[in-house]
Amino acid sequence: MSHYRVVTALAALYLLPQGIGLPKPVLVSLIADKAPGAPARHGLEKVKAALASKGVGFEEAPSLQSARGRFLLVVGLASAAGPASELAKSLTITPASAPESLLIRNTEWKGKPLLLLTGSDDTGLMYSLLETADRIGWAADAEKPFSEVRDTAESPSVKDRGVTIFTMQQAQFEDRLHNEDYWAKYFDTLARARFNTFQVLFAYEMDGYMCPAYPYFVDVPQFPDVRVEGLSHTEQQRNLSDLHRLVRMAHDRGIKVTVGLWCHYYRFTPNWEPASHEQPVKGKVFGMTDQNLIPYTQAALGIFLRAIPEVDNIMLLMHNESGLKTEDMKSFWESIYRVMKEAGPQFQYEVRAKGVTDDLIQYGLSLGLKIRVNTKYWAEQVGLPFHPTHVQELNQFERRHGYSDMLKYPRDYELHWTLWTSGTTRMLLWGDPEYVKRFAETTHLGNAHGFDIMEPLATKMAGQPQLTKPFELLGEKYRYYDYEFERYWHFFQVFGRLTYNPDTPAEEWGHEFEKRFGKDAAPYVEQGLHHASQILPHITAYSLPAVRFPTTRGWVEKQRQEDLPAYARAEPSDIAQFQSLADAARSLVDGAGSARVAPMATSQWFAQASEDVFKLAAQAEQHAGANPNKEFQSTMVDLKILANLALYHSRRIPAGLSFALFQQTHDLNALDDAIAHEKLAAQAWERIVQAAGDVYNANLTMGLAEYELTGHWRDELVKLKSGL
Repeated sequence: MSHYRVVTALAALYLLPQGIGLPKPVLVSLIADKAPGAPARHGLEKVKAALASKGVGFEEAPSLQSARGRFLLVVGLASAAGPASELAKSLTITPASAPESLLIRNTEWKGKPLLLLTGSDDTGLMYSLLETADRIGWAADAEKPFSEVRDTAESPSVKDRGVTIFTMQQAQFEDRLHNEDYWAKYFDTLARARFNTFQVLFAYEMDGYMCPAYPYFVDVPQFPDVRVEGLSHTEQQRNLSDLHRLVRMAHDRGIKVTVGLWCHYYRFTPNWEPASHEQPVKGKVFGMTDQNLIPYTQAALGIFLRAIPEVDNIMLLMHNESGLKTEDMKSFWESIYRVMKEAGPQFQYEVRAKGVTDDLIQYGLSLGLKIRVNTKYWAEQVGLPFHPTHVQELNQFERRHGYSDMLKYPRDYELHWTLWTSGTTRMLLWGDPEYVKRFAETTHLGNAHGFDIMEPLATKMAGQPQLTKPFELLGEKYRYYDYEFERYWHFFQVFGRLTYNPDTPAEEWGHEFEKRFGKDAAPYVEQGLHHASQILPHITAYSLPAVRFPTTRGWVEKQRQEDLPAYARAEPSDIAQFQSLADAARSLVDGAGSARVAPMATSQWFAQASEDVFKLAAQAEQHAGANPNKEFQSTMVDLKILANLALYHSRRIPAGLSFALFQQTHDLNALDDAIAHEKLAAQAWERIVQAAGDVYNANLTMGLAEYELTGHWRDELVKLKSGL
């Protein structure tokens, strides 16, 4: 039985008449609209489960007049002809009409306390119910179940708030695709955090898996020889059925679904070597050629779109990384656009900006397709919470990231931002409310309506054999969750709640920290995590070696940022805000100043951040009691890794600056200084290895080994010492 059905069955026990089942006196009467939509029903079930978990007897009453409870809970749409809208009118309450708005109001009716929950639509109503369910759990007295529920009226600050997953390895993805319990918990987490969009991107640097995605889900009678080698019809139908279920479960929680088609022809391996199609390979598409690429894609896309009409958006990768030749892009997309118009005119089509010319965008718009353009917020990493003011020289004349020429006016298309968390906040715990509040405001640039982030562990198992069993992130004795995504509850919480409403009160997560870590330790854990979460974006901002730009190449949580000579040459990721090590060395030689943030100022920032996080972690440990739980233990490990990572960069910066001075002056004293500081940096890295201990897997496989996306911090230490 799924987790969802267990909760529903538990709640149902409290609806039995007295004398049948549990003899609970009716404390709460629930009066709801007669036919709520699926998201509202989901929220209602969560409220019932919260009441049941508190031991609160409740009934579902058809009207206020027939209610027997001491507390009244009235639930419904503001626009429906139901008890909630009638009550709101009688109280002269006018709920917000914007989509996904909610209203919660404590009042009374004939001397009884009454809690009114309403929304502009089913999703807004669901948010009010989930908020109430959480706060029922906070109540200290079960006789006063709504004591912690506050009056509030909220509307979304950012319209589209999305989470993206990749399908980088078959075993990793299909373990999830076929697991109903997994999706129930995953989408419960997203709904509770108020995300309203979920994106599953097929075939991003996947070594042929899902490239293209169509034959994994549907047959194309016109091309019987194009197939997935070894995939039976039964397995294919299961894939399609479970994709339908995934979409349905997301919709039940007010979450729209985007399917991303990122590979059209398997032309390159993950390390960009030409792929061979001479022999069929199990699990990969066989039978496609340069000659049948367009006609097959036309037929397959039409069948696929008609097979998934309930999906909300389709995302397309259009440039040569999708397997297309640059010279063939125009003819390919002009032919495919016509299929999109015929088979799926209802979809929102989102195209990635990289490599896409204005004429391709305009052609799609001229056909009447609903097209929006997606561009990277800050490289394929997480920088600071503002749009980079001046990207690296390498990317200044291409549509790769930043707003650049995408904001030319007049503009017929909508813009959408992607913050590539997958390359930076990949594995360690992260949650910084102040960052997200600032980020939320910047997503409105260019009249854009939203953003998406990548889930933690997004690239897990990337580049590995497709059927290899995925590794366990934490050692067995440190695991405290059913699924690894549950570890990142605060990541989802701050990115979702604070983009929905940047003024969300801190108590929303404060209570969660108390529940997980205890009242005494919780404030220090919370502050420690918030401080530690500032470290990774600062690393990306002050130095981003060009080879580490992509998510599938750069990983600041674990990489040393190259050997010292390459590190000293690297640019910041915003060259207008931060001074590079080479420029700073030149300024010292010339006696010139700069308005940009100097490397040594950044070094001092890292040193202070390290000290602050160490202090908060120590205070948390002092207040955690004699037997802290597993989540506390692994959280402290993450804080110490991040604190030592900040210490490392505080020492690496003067090493790099001294080496840059040596390169420009050939002064051996500068070289001696560089070596001395690099030794200190290596000592800080040794502390990272000690902090990690045996908590994390010895082989953290997040990509290809040749790009240093496997292994452990101890492996980087060997390379760091070798560089000395």
